[in-house]
Amino acid sequence: MERRKFLAASLATSALALGWRAEAQTASKGSIAGREFYQIRRYKLFNGPQTKLTAEYFEHALVPALTRMGMGPVGVFSLSIGPETPTNIVVIPGKSAEELTTVDLHLNEDAEFLKAAEPWWSAPASQPSFQRVESALYIAFEGWPKITPPEA
Repeated sequence: MERRKFLAASLATSALALGWRAEAQTASKGSIAGREFYQIRRYKLFNGPQTKLTAEYFEHALVPALTRMGMGPVGVFSLSIGPETPTNIVVIPGKSAEELTTVDLHLNEDAEFLKAAEPWWSAPASQPSFQRVESALYIAFEGWPKITPPEA
């Protein structure tokens, strides 16, 4: 009896997935046109002087390089309270998913970025710049296709 329910649920889920995939493939690109894509990076840090080094990396290397590449406004947020702190979250808007997935390749070609990022990348193993970096790719909502930063 349980096996039948499991099989029925599995078949229903598979049918839904196939239907969604077919719908996504036939959807016009117009529904994506004009919407931004976002890469959200989460930098898990160690406590100590490396948090300042990372803040300087964002301020003097990463954000200026991304701005030169035409991406922006880039958001950098610091989390200092909670179980997984310190953590920094960086929101990078882009015009396409391809632009965001190749951003590190373009950063590698930017001599100014490489020079400014050197202290961060060459931190000693006894005091690493970060513990972990996670990255995710998102697309803006249809009703809110672009980031609207608050007024200064």
